[in-house]
Amino acid sequence: MHQSLRLSNLSKLPFSLRKRANAAASGSAPEVTLDLVDELSRSELPGEILPYLLPVFYVLLDPVQIPTILNHLDSPTPIDTHAIRLQIIQSLFCLRAISELGSLRVVSLPAYLDLCKRVCPWIQFLDEYHDHLPGHDLVPLETRYALYLSLFSWFRASSEADELIDTSVGLCAVVGRAWRHLIDEEDEKGLTLVSQFLGLWFRHKTWNSAAFENLVNGVGGTLEDLASLIVLHIRRVLPNSDSTVTPQTISHLTGVLYLVGSGILREHWNYSFRTALSSHGIVTALTTVSLALARSTEDMAQLELKPFLATLVDHLCTFPRQRWITESLRAGLLSAILACGTARHIEGINISLVDLLQDILPSATIFHSVLLQLRVSLMEVHDRDPVETLGNADLLEHWELFLGLANTRLQFVEEYSTGSLTAARACDNLECSKIFPKREFKCCSGCASSCYCSRICQINDWKCGGHRQTCQALSFRRQRYSHTSVSDRSFFRALVHHEYTTRQEEIARKQLLFMQENNGEVPYTLFHFTAGDCEIEIGTPEDLEPEFAFDAERAAASGGRMQLHLLTFFEGEDEETRPFPLRFADAEFINGLRAIADSLPKSPSPQELEECFPRVRELINTKAQVTH
Repeated sequence: MHQSLRLSNLSKLPFSLRKRANAAASGSAPEVTLDLVDELSRSELPGEILPYLLPVFYVLLDPVQIPTILNHLDSPTPIDTHAIRLQIIQSLFCLRAISELGSLRVVSLPAYLDLCKRVCPWIQFLDEYHDHLPGHDLVPLETRYALYLSLFSWFRASSEADELIDTSVGLCAVVGRAWRHLIDEEDEKGLTLVSQFLGLWFRHKTWNSAAFENLVNGVGGTLEDLASLIVLHIRRVLPNSDSTVTPQTISHLTGVLYLVGSGILREHWNYSFRTALSSHGIVTALTTVSLALARSTEDMAQLELKPFLATLVDHLCTFPRQRWITESLRAGLLSAILACGTARHIEGINISLVDLLQDILPSATIFHSVLLQLRVSLMEVHDRDPVETLGNADLLEHWELFLGLANTRLQFVEEYSTGSLTAARACDNLECSKIFPKREFKCCSGCASSCYCSRICQINDWKCGGHRQTCQALSFRRQRYSHTSVSDRSFFRALVHHEYTTRQEEIARKQLLFMQENNGEVPYTLFHFTAGDCEIEIGTPEDLEPEFAFDAERAAASGGRMQLHLLTFFEGEDEETRPFPLRFADAEFINGLRAIADSLPKSPSPQELEECFPRVRELINTKAQVTH
């Protein structure tokens, strides 16, 4: 025990005060303790004697009393609730006294650790059992939590006490309950203390899984509760992008940044937590914060912009990516990008901006839902001069490339909306050559994927075409793709059909070379949309994932009336591939291409290849109707 906490220090008090202090320290006169604290709060006691009162409050907060109180509360026999009531009130007043003495800077720094060891158990006890303790209603919860949090903040001046607070996992539940209550009460001062606690807690990296779980229990018990509270906290601090950003605003935001980021908390960032954050609106909140910080003239706001923008980028890449990008665009993502371009610390946020303009946004322009919102968002920034707002030449180039791609895709959307680009469907009975609009077909009730022009074709495909073996797999596949909207799936089909019909010669040349090198084997064609612009690859069906085995088998069994086309795009952080088989009304095109490949020597020269391409063009010009 530090010497300033010894009861012998009471002898240095004036006689009348010493008598009262001894009575209070004995524990037999709680009323005296309350009077002393009231006098202290009203600054009625001389400043030079204040340090000598500290032992009174220290001794009265001996944690050994806590089990005794709990035993009384659990006792089946009647208890003296008045005595316990006074003891609870006395402990709260002692905590208040220590907080006030600390704020007056009359407590020796070496005494902080000993005080912290006494104070923390009482805070945990009083908070955990406050609903069951007599007299709990005399002190409002917001007052209690402000007291607890101010004590934590004050003790952090001592490195030893600071470490004790960070490693006392039970305190995290207290902070969680305080956070939840202060949000409801809109207590700005209290929320600042919560934010400071969280910021220091994560920055020191002394927390552990048990502490994190206690924080979750404090805010409500589930990660869903934590996610909801985090988003509500951000919205309270910055309700919209035009909100004024102050140093206190930034202090509020810094603490929760660790919880919404994926760095320190990576081991706790399971799918359910990220989903909970997203479902409660974290993407909109982060977009709003990024835009507000980018517009602010505060130096600290410019510095905080980097981690918040990086966190936003991380969330935009989560599953399902198109939903969060659409949400962020609606919240002002394009305005945030342009505002960030003039930030004083552009070198710090340049990586995030390049990620957005070069990878994330371009790869999302294959989603019909994203494009519809992008059209609106581009109108909102059409009067902004990117040359002025994006002072960095590299950023300006990325912006212009993205804008070019976006305008191209939006023109495609305009054509698509007329219905002229919607690909027709072919009967999935390979023995049938009928190609009609989709509405004229009926789908299999089992898989809802295969379509037929008649009951006869459906029966034939079930008996002889292999649908009996693939129906269940197709059903599972459809369920797995169900997160993608019907409009997006239809748009994918139109995109693949458009890329094929406008780049037929390029694709046919690649197919010809593949057939020549692989003894006439018909390859699959991959339409790669992960980088924005479509890249086309040709490969052998043997290299495909097992889930596309029956697609490849059907293409091989079609005798040249079907090719396997695949579309690859980003779904969350991973690439996803969808099949869009190409159907010909007959096998003339594939057979003709195979014949040209067979006529070439084993290792054709560039000139020999070039000489056969007119025949390829002739095939393209005369081939039968195709559909995806």
